[in-house]
Amino acid sequence: MTPLDALGEIEAPIFQTAAFGYASAEEMADVFAGRAPGHVYTRLSNPTTLALERRPDAAEEGTRRALATASGMAAIAATSLGLLRPGDEIIAARGIFGGAISFFRNVLGRLNISRGLR
Repeated sequence: MTPLDALGEIEAPIFQTAAFGYASAEEMADVFAGRAPGHVYTRLSNPTTLALERRPDAAEEGTRRALATASGMAAIAATSLGLLRPGDEIIAARGIFGGAISFFRNVLGRLNISRGLR
């Protein structure tokens, strides 16, 4: 493996921080608005998460990138909102995670996406 930088590590470092600082509010506003590269708050973006999403494994799966989420519920929400349209129906087992059932009923229901339980 090729080292990532002069320290010789072969994996990206883990950034255990919640926020990132900038020299000015304007610079941070540009990053937050996507006009400049960088990270503002770790739930929005983080160098560690970005490294995971850009791993070569994604290319092997036939995609350019992956999407890492902070929780399983975030993954369910991102997938559902990305794939479903008004008038669609979700069929789910009664025993799935209660938060998912609540999301299907209360959030997707407002978008005219129905759910059926089996």
